[in-house]
Amino acid sequence: MSAADIYSKATIAVATLLSYRLVDGQFMTKHMIEEKRLTVGEEEYKRLMKEFKNSKVNAYNIFEGDSKAWKGKINSNDTSLKVKDEYKVAWEKIKNTAANKAIKNAEQADGMATRLQKAMMTRNFLGAFILVHRQYIPLMLQ
Repeated sequence: MSAADIYSKATIAVATLLSYRLVDGQFMTKHMIEEKRLTVGEEEYKRLMKEFKNSKVNAYNIFEGDSKAWKGKINSNDTSLKVKDEYKVAWEKIKNTAANKAIKNAEQADGMATRLQKAMMTRNFLGAFILVHRQYIPLMLQ
C-alpha cells in the first residue's frame, strides 16, 4: 500500500461504515434488507426500508470522540476506536462483516489482483503449463 492509497482506501472504509444503519436494533445495509424481502414479506420489507431511510445512526457515528473526523475518534493511547455503550452489542454483530466488506472493496478499487484472483491465475497457469507439456513431463522424470 502506498501513501496515495491511504486517501482512497480511507474513503472506501468510511463509505462502507456509512452504508450500515441501525434498523431494529441491528446494523443493516440497504442490500441486506432487500435480500430479506422474500422471507419477511412485503409489509415488513416496507417498514424496514422506511426505518432504514429515517435512521440517523450509522456505523460511522457510533464511535466516541469530539470530532466528525477519524482523528478525533481515535484513542491516542492505543490507537483504538471506542464504541458508545448503547451500540456495542449491535457493533459486535457486524464488526467482522463490515471490515471484510471494506477490505474487499478496497482490494478491488486499486486494480491489483486480489488473493483469490492470484490463486486462480496461478492455478490456471500451472494447469495450462501441464496440459501443454503433459507428454514431456514423464520423459523429464526418467
